[in-house]
Amino acid sequence: MAVDLEAIARRGRCETSSLKLALPLLEQGYQAPFLARYRRDELGGLDEATLWSLKVAVDAERSLAEFRDQLQETWQSTPLADPAIGDAIRKAGSNRTLQRLGKRLRAESGAGIDSDANRLAVRMLN
Repeated sequence: MAVDLEAIARRGRCETSSLKLALPLLEQGYQAPFLARYRRDELGGLDEATLWSLKVAVDAERSLAEFRDQLQETWQSTPLADPAIGDAIRKAGSNRTLQRLGKRLRAESGAGIDSDANRLAVRMLN
């Protein structure tokens, strides 16, 4: 996962190593209040607010990865499997970029691109 642990550590005024210890526990399903109360010593004294920030970042990264996988499948099923769009989907780092790419894929797949001339025009525009 590409969670920015250093930024969360700066905001929470804690050590990155403590966040690295908490990350697998959050991924396993432990909740922030439980970890802050019962695993505080084990996690280097992380407070609940920092653990919530880490959980939000992990959840956002997970949903972004799921959306990226969904768009990748949609891209592969379009009649114009343009490699530039596939690269853009793989490199996209935000939900907004993926939404724009999804809109573009829906426009290409639903536009009724039947003739070779239309396909050539779309390729040239890309």
